[in-house]
Amino acid sequence: MSYLSGFFRVLIILLLLYAYHMIISNLDFIQSTVVYLLLFAIVLIVAFWIANKLDLSIDVVRFPILIRIIVSCLIILFFCYSFFTTHFYTDKQLIETGLEKIEMYYQLNQVNFTDEERQELLDSIFHEQFGYSVQLLGKYPEAELVEANALNITRNFYQYNLLVKVELSEGGHKWTEKYMLILERDGFTFKLNGMSYVD
Repeated sequence: MSYLSGFFRVLIILLLLYAYHMIISNLDFIQSTVVYLLLFAIVLIVAFWIANKLDLSIDVVRFPILIRIIVSCLIILFFCYSFFTTHFYTDKQLIETGLEKIEMYYQLNQVNFTDEERQELLDSIFHEQFGYSVQLLGKYPEAELVEANALNITRNFYQYNLLVKVELSEGGHKWTEKYMLILERDGFTFKLNGMSYVD
């Protein structure tokens, strides 16, 4: 087995283990460490088997070396995007996404929403666990958003922090507040995974 073939198999195994981790992290019913380790062992064995079969099947097609190089590069690019997502976007794109999420957040105070519409809006704003907490508490903003401006942005692997200043209005009274937003990758978009008041 050549170095390229071995490297290709390792990448396939890592990709399958990453997929397993992403699926398991969304399954709340797997709480036991024993069950998790047992499933991990099974997935690891299956990943080795799939990687070997895939590598051997490439040997019988034309240009196997080229195919391995292309697939390996795509997997590496996928991992780079997954772990360093924020670096694939400009500051402007990230700021626009953050401001869009904060504007959507202040739409939650509208009383004419049905439960389905509010749930759909919550799903499009928040990361799953954070959105569930907001929904469980049922504390939606009471003030209306007049304007939101970004003050600072810091990137951190697959999430970024955005400091925003919001101008709010309620009952004819206007004031400003600052919030630190934590936006985390969710598929090919970013959603709020934390929001804290800043003095």
